[in-house]
Amino acid sequence: MLLAGFLWSPRLSRTVLRRRRLNQKPPNGTHPSGPADPAPELAWAELQDLATDYGVPATPSETPRNFSARLRASSALGVALGVAGGLDDAAHEAVASLTSDFERQRYGRVATSAPAAAARIAVVRESLRNNARWLVRFRADWLPPSMMRRWVHALGAPFRVVGRFGKATGRGIALSWRRLKGLLPQRR
Repeated sequence: MLLAGFLWSPRLSRTVLRRRRLNQKPPNGTHPSGPADPAPELAWAELQDLATDYGVPATPSETPRNFSARLRASSALGVALGVAGGLDDAAHEAVASLTSDFERQRYGRVATSAPAAAARIAVVRESLRNNARWLVRFRADWLPPSMMRRWVHALGAPFRVVGRFGKATGRGIALSWRRLKGLLPQRR
């Protein structure tokens, strides 16, 4: 029972995170697509996590436009970019539109109206799922790399705290020893 709960939790955590991101409401008194609207950034984070779960992780030095182009050119979204009438044209358009919304919010003027981010994320997710091998789908559903990275980081937190405490204690002991050594008479 405990093992089943443990194996279920990455999937459950990922689902809860996706819902929180995509159902985020703007703060009271602001326009839904105003400057305080978190939707484009949250949708962008969800897109990056989806891509990571299906084998196309974003790199820290990559611009949003480069990541978007790399994702759309990958086999993860199926039909190559530029092929007319492909099955995944909607997914390519959804990625491009999510990217432009994020860029506009982050670097320029916010769009006045845009289709719901949740619907575009759903299109991308469906395309990634349909074009992935069964093992990749299983991993993305049950042990998503985007969530496992967070878990590994969280599991390492106690060790980082103990390490910092150990370093601080060691420095304190060394400083105390130097002070004590300075008080002792020197032999000649």
